[in-house]
Amino acid sequence: MGGVGRRSSVFLTSGQRTSTTVLLAEAAAGRGMAVRSLADAGALTASAEAAVHWCGGPLAADIADALALGLLEPPDDWLAELPEEFTGRRVELTTLAEAWQARHPVFAKPPSDKSFPAAVYADGARHPRTGEGVSPDTAVLVSDIVTFAVEYRLFVLDGRVAAGSRYAVYGRLDPDVVLQAAGPSGAGHSGGREVPESGARGVRLRGEAFMRSCRGEPSNRGSGSA
Repeated sequence: MGGVGRRSSVFLTSGQRTSTTVLLAEAAAGRGMAVRSLADAGALTASAEAAVHWCGGPLAADIADALALGLLEPPDDWLAELPEEFTGRRVELTTLAEAWQARHPVFAKPPSDKSFPAAVYADGARHPRTGEGVSPDTAVLVSDIVTFAVEYRLFVLDGRVAAGSRYAVYGRLDPDVVLQAAGPSGAGHSGGREVPESGARGVRLRGEAFMRSCRGEPSNRGSGSA
């Protein structure tokens, strides 16, 4: 524990070692956080009284109560509700039953899970019809097909971009720092650029919402994702 009235900070991971996790863990350690993994015996119990920064995806649902974490989840239509000015393409929330009627290629993906592959489907007949969690009422996001030259992940806090980094180049993982550290917390920033209220509903915004010059252009090759 820290001083009186202060909790120690812990960067907790799921135990799955990936290049992203390694980079984030190094950054967390550099900021004075204790780095722990759920693969380590007693890590969850030892972190119970700390200010936990979780990196591990959906497993948060299994540990949220033990760590007193409040989980936030955007609605299925949050991407579809963003202005096209920021998405660079048309995005619609619909159902698989509706998607089956499509007569032209679209990019389709589940809005909040992995019930079927996110991919470009040539027409409605190619969309999934069987599988766990797949039914005519299954929610699906469909959008124009685009090629993303560069992708960024931006982290939004109280309607402003707080930090961000390059994520991929032409669909290949290629992380890089694009926003420099600033401020007493050392967090990356965008110069305090405000994000529209509709965009702030999500935790992340792709880089086309921040750097319009990198916005995907319509193309029949490659695909875009939320």
